[in-house]
Amino acid sequence: MARILVIDDDELIRDTLRRILQQAGHQVDMAEHGGIGLEALQRRPVDLVICDLFMPDMEGFETMRSIRERHADLKIIAMSGGARGLDRDAFLDDAEILHADATLPKPFKNSDLIGLVEELLASP
Repeated sequence: MARILVIDDDELIRDTLRRILQQAGHQVDMAEHGGIGLEALQRRPVDLVICDLFMPDMEGFETMRSIRERHADLKIIAMSGGARGLDRDAFLDDAEILHADATLPKPFKNSDLIGLVEELLASP
């Protein structure tokens, strides 16, 4: 199947995504924040990136912008559960407009994640 990079500061979310994606037959690399994710992309190409929006060190918007500059055709899913006092849906809309090919709100159903991944991997 595909190699997918998950960038999220929450270890439980990373592990959950890894488990779901591996059960669907994908290979999964993981990074705790955007800087580590960009380093991972330099070491090994991937087919798709799933990136949280709110992370310490290098947040999602900056990470996705950097990915787009280096890998213009790489598929990106922006993911967010929101941040205290902020509108999750508004940030996901911004992510899609600016850098992401699709968005995934947390919490999500396993089937929604897999469906979105498969849809993006099948698109040109």
